Amino acid sequence: AQKTTVVKEETEAPQAELQTATTSIEKIKPTEETDKKSTAVTEEKKTVAYPEGIFTINHTKAIHAKEGTSLLALAHQYDISLSKLFEFNELAEIDILDMDRVLFIEKKQKRGASDFHEVTVGENLHDICQKEGIRMDSLLEYNKLKKDSQLSAGQKLLLRSPTEINKGAKKKSTK
Repeated sequence: AQKTTVVKEETEAPQAELQTATTSIEKIKPTEETDKKSTAVTEEKKTVAYPEGIFTINHTKAIHAKEGTSLLALAHQYDISLSKLFEFNELAEIDILDMDRVLFIEKKQKRGASDFHEVTVGENLHDICQKEGIRMDSLLEYNKLKKDSQLSAGQKLLLRSPTEINKGAKKKSTK
């Protein structure tokens, strides 16, 4: 019989001015019945640090809200309607945040700050819209995608219209 032990260690770090969001996934790697022991492998996604209070992504005001926070309280705190908070973030109507999230408190831009976004493992269209501060309908239009499209790690998505990107490339090449 195989025996497996997963040990998770948590340490307390001093409170910094930045909030951090880290996601880790634990997988158990089984081994054949030999003298070897089974090992636990932890894959960690990139840790992102967000400032306290209001900050900007792609020239748009945003906040980092913790899991368990009331969306109505956030809407009231930042003087916007609850329906606008849902609309700006393309969220289903929920009362309490189910996970830590970046939330926009004003309408996102139609185009990204850069030309492209390279998809990472586990990212979906909504994640990319929130990271890049771009509206879902624009991202779908630029890339000829549907809301339920499956993405692949390494895939490059346009954050601006193809004609705008081509104009920019022509301007650079004529200098």
